[in-house]
Amino acid sequence: MRASVAATSSPIQNGKFEIIGNVSGFKDSAYIGLYDFSTEENVFMDSTRVIGGKFVFKGSINRNYQSVGLICQGNVRVFWIESGDIRLKLGATGL
Repeated sequence: MRASVAATSSPIQNGKFEIIGNVSGFKDSAYIGLYDFSTEENVFMDSTRVIGGKFVFKGSINRNYQSVGLICQGNVRVFWIESGDIRLKLGATGL
């Protein structure tokens, strides 16, 4: 899946983040999982469904930035997040 990531830079707000994603090539109601990839355990953080080609994750991190991974229908995309708004545009051939 190819991805383009645009993060709006904003002051740390207690580590709160929002990931807003637009995806193509996935079935409606497909589950997408968010995992903490900053350790070897790849800890599950949250999941949501793709509805109308869109998904949203809201949460918080306890550091300035964190490595995370999205997993959907066997596709994986690893990237870094920080506090603030993060917008993703993903396609099924390069999640």
